[in-house]
Amino acid sequence: MNRLISAGLLGVAVGILGILAGVSPLGVLMEQNVGLHGLFHMRGPRPAPPETVIVTMDMASVNHFNLKPKPERWPRALHAQLNEPLADSGARTVAMDILFEIPKHDRDDQRLADAISEAGNVTLCSSIQIQRPPLPSDTPTRDHRTTVNVEKLVTPLPKLARAAVAQAPFPLPKRPVKVNQFWAFKTSAGDAPTFPVAALHLYLSTHYEAFLALLEASGLNLPPDLPRTRSALLQDGNMLAAIHTLKALSRQQPGAFKVAQHTLNSSRWADRNDAGAALRALLSVYTGTDSRYLNYYGPPGALRTVPYHRIFEDTAEKAAADLSDKIVFIGLSQRLRLDQQDGYYTVYSRDDGEDISGVEIAATAFSNL
Repeated sequence: MNRLISAGLLGVAVGILGILAGVSPLGVLMEQNVGLHGLFHMRGPRPAPPETVIVTMDMASVNHFNLKPKPERWPRALHAQLNEPLADSGARTVAMDILFEIPKHDRDDQRLADAISEAGNVTLCSSIQIQRPPLPSDTPTRDHRTTVNVEKLVTPLPKLARAAVAQAPFPLPKRPVKVNQFWAFKTSAGDAPTFPVAALHLYLSTHYEAFLALLEASGLNLPPDLPRTRSALLQDGNMLAAIHTLKALSRQQPGAFKVAQHTLNSSRWADRNDAGAALRALLSVYTGTDSRYLNYYGPPGALRTVPYHRIFEDTAEKAAADLSDKIVFIGLSQRLRLDQQDGYYTVYSRDDGEDISGVEIAATAFSNL
């Protein structure tokens, strides 16, 4: 009997220690930087979703076009020209993980804006700048000043922002810890939807009206100013406003979203047809947590990747790209820079120092959603 009691007490003690370790900062750090690493490598790489393609600004394209290695110096007229072969290849959505915050040549900026507007399927990346204005200390005896973090959303050039369907940030930590999570909504920036969420809504916009019908049938009271059609959603910056509104409704009327989940899990959607899968994906944006773990598919290059210059090539090379009905993420290849400015330390960072690039993490987050 005493042995049973002792064993029981030992089990309780171990359980308590496990709980305390799990909620302590050190325990969380160990779990994320050691535990996740082991789990990913035990699981091994997984096939990447076929709908996601990355077009990389890489060294091969630098040499092909005789460009400067610095990606910010690539001519915007070249980015404008890229939209035509992407359209010819049948790409459904284009997500440009390139910052266009600073004006360059007026003619090139306007040409890019015209190309984005004509395509009608482009979302751009904005950024979040953290400002730390000093504040007077509350304690008169202290001789230093305290600070508070203020997050400011910095959008692309107005002409480019107006031309795109949407623009959204994709903030990730840039410090010596593994990037294990991403934000779907940045709560500290006013519930701002992030780049992968905006890309998902654009990619699945053909299901938007069915999504609203599902929510309304589930008891959600839709406000009159919410765009009701796909065409209205894609105009005049309405997409970001609609996402903001739906996010607020998910907080105000969570019961309706739970009913919608139950409906999608019913036998009517059991076959997981395209419409059902799309509606589940859209619904999960609003019923899931704001911060989510990244489910990496493997080491750098796990997602299908095509060099930038190959999109301009014809015949067999262009056919090999196979962009029909895909979402195309455009961004910087980690191999282009030696300063590692766009690389992030992850569970799949390699021993030779190659990390996963920001655009590949954004594409991974989209595919997870």
